[in-house]
Amino acid sequence: MNRRRLLEFATAAIGAAMSAVIAVPLIGYLIAPALRAVDKRKVKLLDDLRQLKPGAPLTAEYVVQRKDGWMLADEVRQALVIGDGRGGVTVFSSICTHAGCSVEWKGTQFFCPCHDGRFDLNGSVVSGPPPRPLVRLPHSIEGNRLYVEVEA
Repeated sequence: MNRRRLLEFATAAIGAAMSAVIAVPLIGYLIAPALRAVDKRKVKLLDDLRQLKPGAPLTAEYVVQRKDGWMLADEVRQALVIGDGRGGVTVFSSICTHAGCSVEWKGTQFFCPCHDGRFDLNGSVVSGPPPRPLVRLPHSIEGNRLYVEVEA
């Protein structure tokens, strides 16, 4: 091996090492969020399920801790809780699937005041621009208390 060949090899090796030093952390930074497990935790929504009346949705607030960069912030969210009178419960997010506005109960259906979106008691779209039904929230009942599962 002559000196010219040795310098070419050394230059290529140094370039490859520098590329690896830059690429490995960059690829890890881009891929890590997809590989991270999502932690779920239960947040109390209602203390007493007996306050639910069949067919009459109840708006309940809960607090979620949201991480924004290095800051932790408490975010108040709302859920729409519907009891069926036999111990069964359905929990919907109060966020409209069209533009993210708050949905409220008006008489016999859920109503989004932003663009006149309407949903029935099952969360299905009745009219307006919402592209999907209301989002059902995973929940559990322990004793007489209702909990909703949120991402920690």
